[in-house]
Amino acid sequence: MDEAKYAVLLKALKACEKNYHSHVREFGKLDKTDIAFWAQSLADMPAQRIERSFQEHIKTNAFFPTVKDIREGTPENPRRKACEDPVYMKRLGEEHHKLLEGPESRKVPMPDKVKEIFKKLQRDVRGRNANA
Repeated sequence: MDEAKYAVLLKALKACEKNYHSHVREFGKLDKTDIAFWAQSLADMPAQRIERSFQEHIKTNAFFPTVKDIREGTPENPRRKACEDPVYMKRLGEEHHKLLEGPESRKVPMPDKVKEIFKKLQRDVRGRNANA
């Protein structure tokens, strides 16, 4: 992670420490190991996106963020999701966002025992509706 991106990350984590007092009280302030973990986990993200994601998280969430929260954005703001960020997807390369192949077109018939149970349930429901 370059120095500029690292500075953005440190500023964002400091903002989280200031905002999430209960987390800091329970777990303490972030140490060098924690910061190294965050830096390694977010190394492939652009600095602007890291900053935006942390800001959005602080605005909309009551709990200290996880790496997943920052990488994917908040549910209230789906535009922040990594999979929808065109710059991020371009950096991953074309092979990482191909669509999955569809299911096989072969149909499996319902087993006879299940058919019998299903027909019995239908008869029972018809009988109850007729009596009502």
